Amino acid sequence: MPEPPELRRPRQEDRQREHQRSAPAPAARVRAAVREMAEAWGALWEEDGGRLALPLAAGLRRGRLDGRLRVEEEGKGSRLVLVEDARTYHLQGNAVAVLLISAAGALAMLLWPFFPEILPLAVGGGVLALLGWFLVISRLTTNSPEDFLAMVVESASASAETHGDEEF
Repeated sequence: MPEPPELRRPRQEDRQREHQRSAPAPAARVRAAVREMAEAWGALWEEDGGRLALPLAAGLRRGRLDGRLRVEEEGKGSRLVLVEDARTYHLQGNAVAVLLISAAGALAMLLWPFFPEILPLAVGGGVLALLGWFLVISRLTTNSPEDFLAMVVESASASAETHGDEEF
């Protein structure tokens, strides 16, 4: 018998995830750093509403995070709070197809000692396996909301050190 909804633990996708980071710079400087990093990442940031659409990468998956970013004053510094509304990913089909072809080539390379008649295919299989490495595997990247916030803090801190305590 299924549990009543009030007793069921919320699933990860049911909960809003929150990412936080403290910055030693004033809020105005952090907002400028957010604007700069959003442009560098190809993100869309609406400063008035605090809406952020951040592109994400996770290996063979690409996606987007939609959320709200707040910059709050905190003592001499400020605090960035990113609350996720939605996170979507899609698989890169072309990269998967290249990897499958590369795997077939690597399989031909591994099997030729047992089946000598496929020796001519083994050379081509080696080329296909290397092709998969150079076209896909070596170019895989990963970035996350934590990476974005860390870069914002780093940029705001560097700007604070360069410009001192003057108001931004």
